[in-house]
Amino acid sequence: MAKQIIHKLVDDLDGGDAEETVKFALDGIQYEIDLSEKNATKLRELFEPYLTAGSKVARGGGKRPPPRRTPRRPEPPADSALSILDQGWTPNPGEVSGDR
Repeated sequence: MAKQIIHKLVDDLDGGDAEETVKFALDGIQYEIDLSEKNATKLRELFEPYLTAGSKVARGGGKRPPPRRTPRRPEPPADSALSILDQGWTPNPGEVSGDR
């Protein structure tokens, strides 16, 4: 059985057919809105004086903090008690950790 799926954009302002999704950001919040060609043009014309007077910034709108790195735990020597514990063997009470 054949299926046909139609993806239709609806203008978020007037409910008519939309031709595009317009993305913009204001006060650090990103928005997107589906608009007809007519309404998209209106929006761009409305923003034009502010865009001309403003400065472009890097994509994302701001600086991101550097990634946090957790310090790597140094590997214990192969014959240490920690290494033996990491391998799944634990000493019985009273045993010396090197004895099995």
